[in-house]
Amino acid sequence: MIFCLHQFLSLAEFDAGVLNWRLWMLQSLCNQFASAAIGAGIMSLLCVVASAEHCRRNARCSIVGVLLGTLNAEWAGRHAERVERATAKLADLGIKLESVHYTQGYVDFVDVVEVPSPEAILAFSVWYVKQGYGRFHSLPAFDDAAMQATLKRV
Repeated sequence: MIFCLHQFLSLAEFDAGVLNWRLWMLQSLCNQFASAAIGAGIMSLLCVVASAEHCRRNARCSIVGVLLGTLNAEWAGRHAERVERATAKLADLGIKLESVHYTQGYVDFVDVVEVPSPEAILAFSVWYVKQGYGRFHSLPAFDDAAMQATLKRV
């Protein structure tokens, strides 16, 4: 685990986009292990250390992400109220809502956000569930330049 964490935090050869991706993936791993109740305390500590280290070394702590969500049946019909509250909470957490799209099928909505840190999206996720609005999956997103830069390294 220490080697894995070192690899995620080794910054010398990685640009900010790749680092953001690695930290987001580390956060995802932390969430998966914690939800599986395997070393939840240790994984939570590693998540905090990884995020704090990223923000300490990188002045621009910003990650573009995609939220794939489902709505609770009660709140699906109370659209304006849910959106107003959620938008206010996003702003409170420093999360910029880039776009909102509603779908039919596996998910009810697809949002694109700019997130200042993994903890911000985690906080929003917990808040969203506690309100009873529904659930969402958060995924890091990359532009073409980040993909090209990454492909040069592999």
